Order: sequence, then structure tokens, then C-alpha cells
Amino acid sequence: MKFGLGLGLARKRGGASVPTIITATATPALSGTLYDGNDTDDVVALYSADLDQTSNYASTAGTISTAVVAVSINGGAYETMPVSPATALAEDDTVRIRVTVTDSAANVRVFFTNALTVAAANITAVVTPALSGALYDNQDTDDIPTTYSANMASTANYASTAGTISSAVVTVSINGGAFAALPGSPVALEIDDTVQARVTVTDSAANVTTFTTGILTVEEAVAVFATSVVATPTGGTTAQLEIDAGPVGADVYWFVSTSATPPSAADLKAGTGAVDFGTFEVTGVPTAFDGPSGLTASTLYYVYVLSSHLGVDSAIVSDSFTTEAVDVTAPTLSSQGATVLDTTSAELRVETDEGRGLLYAVVSTVNDEPDATQIKAGPRSIRMTGLNTTPRPICASPMR
Repeated sequence: MKFGLGLGLARKRGGASVPTIITATATPALSGTLYDGNDTDDVVALYSADLDQTSNYASTAGTISTAVVAVSINGGAYETMPVSPATALAEDDTVRIRVTVTDSAANVRVFFTNALTVAAANITAVVTPALSGALYDNQDTDDIPTTYSANMASTANYASTAGTISSAVVTVSINGGAFAALPGSPVALEIDDTVQARVTVTDSAANVTTFTTGILTVEEAVAVFATSVVATPTGGTTAQLEIDAGPVGADVYWFVSTSATPPSAADLKAGTGAVDFGTFEVTGVPTAFDGPSGLTASTLYYVYVLSSHLGVDSAIVSDSFTTEAVDVTAPTLSSQGATVLDTTSAELRVETDEGRGLLYAVVSTVNDEPDATQIKAGPRSIRMTGLNTTPRPICASPMR
């Protein structure tokens, strides 16, 4: 049996070099990082290619029989891998691997890897903890979590190289004071108060990492406003509202009444005493929409509007409008005519002096003028809708 060391050197006999019998395709080595909280089982993942496989070695004297891997911690005795039970590793420990390779002729060569020093455990955050948005002087400490970045208080936001995450505890500092849990009873925030958060993350190997956010300064409550409302009747029973209000994200409340006396803010929001009412969220531009409905024709109405944001209400603004009278006059039709388009279709043309309503037309082969009921019910009648100009040509094609 011949015994050699895996140092890339051949033994000398009588001053002459003795050829190396056992060689490695890939020199055994450790690469990567071991962390505090890892154990000897984690060392395997850092082996160079096929370090523990006989296929990585060759012998000029026969085949490779075994490749036995052992580990040494801090220069101590080598223990065959896998070590049972696994040995825990701590920060600054050194780890080295020895591979003892034997061939079929009982020749032995020992390879040693480089030594790795165990690093401190690495706990990372998927989303770096931060405070964002704003806090206002009409809020309290219960509102602070609304500024937390995504999953800041969740273990799911963190990962550890040494195990699973056991806890993520958020504490808060107000005005530079000690970090502590949020108070059980909310404490009011004041203008220029400073708020900072810290997340203490612990993994299953008892490693601890803290993440500290930037500082958020409490601002004066954002002023809310409802600067204008314009109400326009769109018939005898409906109206359109155009409202300019803010800030973005504020809730806007509108209230329609026959009373010239504005409602209280509470009644306006609840719609108490309103003929019709509603609400929407400000998106950043003046909002025009079909508002009240179910109104009475020829009636004077008042519309009242306010904005509300973060518990602060704007002043109430208003406008008035009168619904249109009921139309009891029949429309006048004129310039009616028909133009043949081809053997199976024709175009009808007529003008009306009213911009709303329905226009009916019927085609018949009988020279007998039908009455209004017959025209509306006619098997070939056409209902034209959406009339909005006076006069307006109305065309229908084809007519079969």
C-alpha cells in the first residue's frame, strides 16, 4: 500500500520523484458561506463538484474503491461525514474537509480543502422596513401602522440563512424616546412630533437582527375643501352635478333639498331630510356626473356639498337649480321625405323641433294614413332615440 497527501506533490524516493498514483479531476474545495446557526449538515452544500464521489478520482494502479469525507471544526479531530448528530456551527468557527481516497490496490491519498470561517447569521428583508405616507395632528398612535411598508410586521417579510424566522416585533419611538410597543390606549399626535419604527427579527437559531426605519414628522392636518358645485337640470326629474373638491382621497357628500337652509354636516353626510343624496371619493379632477333623480318638474332645488378627509370637514358650498317643466306640447315634424336607395331599401328624412323624445316611423304599401297608435305599434315601425338638436334630420336606412 502506498500513502500520499493531496498537496499536488509526488513523494521522493532516493532523490527521485515517485509519480502520483491517485489524482482528483476537481480538486476538493469548499466554496460559499457558512453562517452562525448552520451545522455540519450544511457543509455538504459547499463541496466542490463530486468532492465525495469516487468518480472524481482516478488511480494509475486500479479503480477507486472509496472516498471518505471527514470534517474538522476549529482544528480539532476529523469526524466522518455526516456527523451524527450534526454539530452546530457558531460565528468565527473554522471548518475544513479531508477526503481519504483508496484505490483497488490499497493505495491511499488524502486531500484537504481550504478552511472556511463561519460568518454571522444573515437575516434579510424582502421589503426593507420603512415608514411612508403621512401622519397628521388629528391622528393618534393607532394610525402609525398605516404607514408601515408592506408586511413590515410579518415574519413572511424576512428570511434567515440559519433557519426559519420566529418573530418580527415592531417597536416605535416618539420624539426620539425609547423604542417601545405601541401604547394600549391611543396617544394623540401633535404637529412636528417625530415617529420612527424598529423591527427586531429573530430566527429559529436565536439569531437577532434589527431594522430601523427613517423618521416621519407629524404634519398639520391636510385642509379639505369643496370649492364649487354647479347644478344643471337635465329634464323634469333629473339634474347633473359638477363638483370641484379635495384633496385627492377625500370623501365628497352631496345633498339635494327644496330648503334654502343648509343642513348640518352630520345630516348632509347621512342624507337626513334630502330629496336625494350621495357620496364619492375625490380622484384629482372636477367630477361631473348624473346626480339627483326622482325630482319634481318645475321645482326649485338646492344642492349642498362638503368634503371630509381624516376627520376634518370642509365648509358647505351650494348651488340651486330649477327642474324643467313638463313638456305638454307635441313636437312639430317637417321636411319629411323618402329617397329610394335600391330595390329593397329606402332612406327616410324628417326634422323635429324638439331635442328629446322618441321618433317613430312606419312603412306601408297601403295608401291609408295610420293613426298614432298604429304607427307606434306598426310591425315595421322604427324608434329613433337620443335626439338632442333642434331641428335635426333623422335618417333610417335600410327600410324593408
